[in-house]
Amino acid sequence: MGGQYERALEGMLPQDFPRNFSRSVVIICHWHAAAGLALWNANYKNGWYDMESVVSIMVIALLVWGVFIYNRLVRDRNRACAAWSDIDVQLKRRYDLIPKLVDAVRHYAAYEKATFSAITELRRQAQSTESVSERAHLESGLGDSLHRLIAVAEQYPQLKANLGFLELQKNLADVEDHVQYARRYYNGSVRNLNTRIDTFPDLLIARSFGFSYASHFELESASERHTPEYRQ
Repeated sequence: MGGQYERALEGMLPQDFPRNFSRSVVIICHWHAAAGLALWNANYKNGWYDMESVVSIMVIALLVWGVFIYNRLVRDRNRACAAWSDIDVQLKRRYDLIPKLVDAVRHYAAYEKATFSAITELRRQAQSTESVSERAHLESGLGDSLHRLIAVAEQYPQLKANLGFLELQKNLADVEDHVQYARRYYNGSVRNLNTRIDTFPDLLIARSFGFSYASHFELESASERHTPEYRQ
C-alpha cells in the first residue's frame, strides 16, 4: 500500500515541485496515519469505516496541505524577487546619472577630487556586488556622497542656473523617490517571506525544500531615507 501512496503523492505534485519529497513531510503523514489507526481499526470492525480508504484520504489531504504551503512560499519568494528587480531598475537609473552629474560639477569645482573619486568607487562597488545587505551599505555611502556633491554645486550660481544640471538634479530626485517606494514594498515582501519561514507549520516545508531568509534593503544614512529636494 505504501508504494501506491508514493505514486499518488508524486502524481499530485505540480511540475515545479521538487521530486525529493522531504522526509519531514513523510514523517508527518506516517505520524498522522499511525495516530488514527487504532481508533479507525476499532470502528472498522463494526463496519463504520473503510480503514484503507480513510487513510488514503488522510494522506492525500496532507499532500494537498504540503503543496498549498509550498506554493505560498514560492509565491512570497517570487514576490520578493520581483520587488528587488524594481529597486535594481531604479538604482541602475541612478548609476547612469552619476557620471553626468560628476562631469557637470567637475567643470566648476575641479578641486573636489576626493568627492569625485569616492562617488566613482562606490558606484563601481555597488554595481559589482550581489549581496543585498552589502549593496544597501554601499548605496547609503553613495547617497551621502551625492548629497555632498549637490551641496558643492549649490555654491556656484552659474551651475545652479545650468539647464542641463537642473535636469540631472530633477531626474536624480525622481529616481530617489521611486527607490523609496520600491524599497518599502520590497522590505514588506521580505518580512512576509521570512515570517512564513519562521512560522509553524510552514517552516517544515520551508526548511525541507531549502527556502532561505531574504535580506532587507535598509539604508543607513538619514539622507538616503528622504527624497532630495529639487531646487530650480
